[in-house]
Parts: sequence; C-alpha cells; structure tokens
Amino acid sequence: MEKIKIKGTDQLYEITEIRPITNAILRIVFPGSVPVFWGDITLYTEGGEEATTLTGYDTVYRNEGQTVYLSNDGSVYTAPETSEGPGEQPEPYVPTLDELRAAKRREVAVDCEQIIYAGVNVTLADGSVEHYALTIEDQLNLFGKQIQVSAGQSQIEYHADGQPCRYYTAADMQAIIQAAMWHVSYHTTYCMPSTCGSRVWGRLRSCRRYSTAPMCRRSISPMCCRRT
Repeated sequence: MEKIKIKGTDQLYEITEIRPITNAILRIVFPGSVPVFWGDITLYTEGGEEATTLTGYDTVYRNEGQTVYLSNDGSVYTAPETSEGPGEQPEPYVPTLDELRAAKRREVAVDCEQIIYAGVNVTLADGSVEHYALTIEDQLNLFGKQIQVSAGQSQIEYHADGQPCRYYTAADMQAIIQAAMWHVSYHTTYCMPSTCGSRVWGRLRSCRRYSTAPMCRRSISPMCCRRT
C-alpha cells in the first residue's frame, strides 16, 4: 500500500488513493489514521521508495473523515445557503472525463519516470549480470561513455549500482549503453500521448473506467483493461 509523509513530521500514513480532481483540488483516501496538520506531501511507493513530492496542498478544502480534499489555492468548501440557512450537503464531486484523463496522464508520467530511473539489468561478456540505475545524471554519464566508445577507447571507467568504479571493455560498455537506450526509449514512447503511445492513450479518450483504474507500475497498464 502506498504511503505519504507530511513535511515536518516523520510519520507515514497509508493511503488507498491520491489524485487531483481539479487543477486546485487533491483528494486523498486513508484506510486508517489521517494527518492533523498539512504541508508538502511526499508520496512513497508500495516498496517504500520515494516517488514524488506535492507542494502547495496545505489547505483542507473538505474533510469527510477518511477522505480529505486539499486545495493549493487556499479555497475551502462552503455549503450553499438557502432561505432557511445552510443547504443540504451536495453529492460528492464527480470529475469530468477530461479531468480524469489529465489526472491519469500525471499518474502515468510519475510511474513512467520511476520505472526509467529504476534502471536495467545487463548481462556482460563474462556472463555476469549487473544493475544500472538510469536517473537523469546516469543517462548523461552514459552519453559521455558513448562518446568514449565511439572514439575507440578499449577500457572505459564506469560502475554498477552499489559497486565501486572499474574499467569495462568497449563491448561491455556498448552493451550497457544499448540496454539503457532501449529501456528509456521504450518506456518514454509507451507512455507518451502520441501516435506511438496510442496503445495507452487511445483508450483514455472515451473510457471513464480506464481513466479511474489503478495502474500496474511494472507495465503502465490499467488493470481494468487487461485481457486474461
């Protein structure tokens, strides 16, 4: 289960849902305890890895117990007035399909980024398998290594995750670079709302169920549309 932590505190809170319902309103659903104070929200994956930090959502727009709506513009919910006083509480807000699509795009973008940054396993010439992270800094480093390979260097310094720097043969370095380029290109293309990414985004145009389905973080594919 995903968790969040509020800036200035050390406590983690389990959540079952977190998503924007408008440009200014964020909805969070809690299965258990709910924060009392709010500030910058750091989101952690089910595996405990830090995914992203949401800033500005420090005003409680509406509190429904286990479901809390936060605003990033200071707005708060006010029940409509009638001639007899405050009116009945309205039905829960139902976002439009466009809002659902926008929220799903943001969700996919975060997941895609984390999958890319997690990196790849690469089998080297001696049969050993090493893992290489692919953060933006790692990708830039590998771009530099490609220049070294192209320049004809036979021994190139680099390191696997958690390992000290060592020299790789040009062939092994090229294998690492090619695996990294494929990994980044595949996930970027799959998640982009373009012709190449139509496998995902084409369904978002008219399917409300698709737009609200939870995402599989390994495949970036909504669970409601999988075929078994």
